[in-house]
Amino acid sequence: MDAEASAGGAIAAAPQSKAWEWEGRVVSAVPAATADEAWALLSDFLAFHRWHPRVPICRLASGAAAPAAGCVRYCEGTPPGDGTPADWAHETLLEHDQARRFFRYEMNDNNMGFGDFFAAFRVVPAPAPAGGCELRWEFQCEARPRRRSWRACRPASTAWRRVCASTSCPRAPPPQPPSWRPG
Repeated sequence: MDAEASAGGAIAAAPQSKAWEWEGRVVSAVPAATADEAWALLSDFLAFHRWHPRVPICRLASGAAAPAAGCVRYCEGTPPGDGTPADWAHETLLEHDQARRFFRYEMNDNNMGFGDFFAAFRVVPAPAPAGGCELRWEFQCEARPRRRSWRACRPASTAWRRVCASTSCPRAPPPQPPSWRPG
């Protein structure tokens, strides 16, 4: 973990001594925007739907409005078109630091098969001479007992392919009997 993460950017709410089933980090260079410009768009915990192409719904579910720690957002993905319901999750904001361009959150409930799930998102200036900024998303999670979160790892988009390629997340299993439902 880098010095920035150990200075408070780590996924501190997650039990640190726990051996996580899945961990990952995605770093994406954005040469056309400064860190401040990117943060202005991405810092709103309740606006995930404004920039993620597969999440059309993101709204306050409970608590004070973001960026207040403790607020809970509801996010719903685009239905896959095969008759299965859209992926959804309730996520609690644990920390939001405007000055460091950073927030942490926990997934509380979902239909994707995740149990414990903690993530951190940050925007940092890109190293010179590249310019621009980097978007960094880190997560630690487990599947619910006796279930695998294959739906979250199916290659539905370039972003998820990058997430799955950078983690030990299993590839989608063969189709399951109709009685099997994730989440």
